[in-house]
Amino acid sequence: MSIFAMALLIYMCLGAFAGLLAGLFGVGGGIILVPGFYYTLLWLYPEASHVMQISIATALATILVTGSSSVRAHAVRHNIRRDILLKLAPGIVLGSLLASIIADLLPSASLKSFFAFMIMGLAALMALGPDRLKGTAEFPGKIVSALSGAVIGCLSGLMGIGGATLTVPYMSFFKTDMRQAVGTASAIGLCIAVPSAIGFVLTGWSEQTGVPHTLGYIYLPAWFAVVCCSSVTAVYGARLAHHLDSKKLKKIFAGFMIILALSMMGDELF
Repeated sequence: MSIFAMALLIYMCLGAFAGLLAGLFGVGGGIILVPGFYYTLLWLYPEASHVMQISIATALATILVTGSSSVRAHAVRHNIRRDILLKLAPGIVLGSLLASIIADLLPSASLKSFFAFMIMGLAALMALGPDRLKGTAEFPGKIVSALSGAVIGCLSGLMGIGGATLTVPYMSFFKTDMRQAVGTASAIGLCIAVPSAIGFVLTGWSEQTGVPHTLGYIYLPAWFAVVCCSSVTAVYGARLAHHLDSKKLKKIFAGFMIILALSMMGDELF
């Protein structure tokens, strides 16, 4: 088996796992895809540049398919709060576009460090548990929600994630049911993925990265391999999320985040 064929097999496995995460936690799988893409690309093309930008852009582009499957599955179960989605969406879109511009200006190593430290911070937040925070049942108005959405969209776009790691605790703080928070986060993931993907195509269009078969910063072979598997497994993840109780779902989400954060931080330090 050639190295490229082995890489495609790795991408398919990553896609299957990412799809399961998309349905289970409302994320687009970027948390696992970004590191997977990064190390695989370095293995395939050791002399390549902008590897982190390509990894982030490709992960965000997969959400266009994975997130769609997850949104449909959650919508059937009435787990998407449209009122919350409409308040956050305008800021999310603007922040996501801004993220693609910022990422293009940053060195790849800086983006990798940012990703690792953000994952650690988010893991700590989820380990604490949104239910322990002193929240309120009154969700913010349009202006505050738009500003919050812009921050969430920008940070998520810089990390290559669908935003659930930020939006789920944010919505939980305002006493949103966990299943509805996860379902709404899957829809928010599309609001992040679409403008971010477009932005990364445009900003990476003229860049000489040393990685073939790209559309801007999006690496098409990895994208295709991932979406072929993730769109299928996302449905099963959503079904599993529907049958788990809220407390167990929070523990699984926090545990996954902590494990990934520790592995990424270990790579940065050692």
